[in-house]
Amino acid sequence: MGSLFEKLGGAEFVDRVVDNLYVKMVADSRINPFLVGADLKEQALQLKMFLTYQLGGLVSYSGKSMRAAHQEAVDELGLNDEHYDAVVDNLALVMAEMEVDNNLVVEVVGGVEALRNDVLCR
Repeated sequence: MGSLFEKLGGAEFVDRVVDNLYVKMVADSRINPFLVGADLKEQALQLKMFLTYQLGGLVSYSGKSMRAAHQEAVDELGLNDEHYDAVVDNLALVMAEMEVDNNLVVEVVGGVEALRNDVLCR
């Protein structure tokens, strides 16, 4: 197996992890205010596409840049490190609940952490 995408189980993994992540985020008071009024199905679809790319399942990504996608949340809603931590915490929890090997969890979380400054528009 080559890419992290393949090691994790491909599209089936991405679908499950994102669907479960949104369940956790909707229930998490640290991050759920950002989801009020949002089209969660569309957001989940965009995250699935991006995560597939980030994990090596797509050669290119045609969605918005992380800065463009999150600028409004940073400027108008105050998206910050605490909120980013909530997403990362929930992602790691979902993967642990899915019994993903800890080394792979660390690798995925590391990739997400590498995006922190772009997502938070710094």
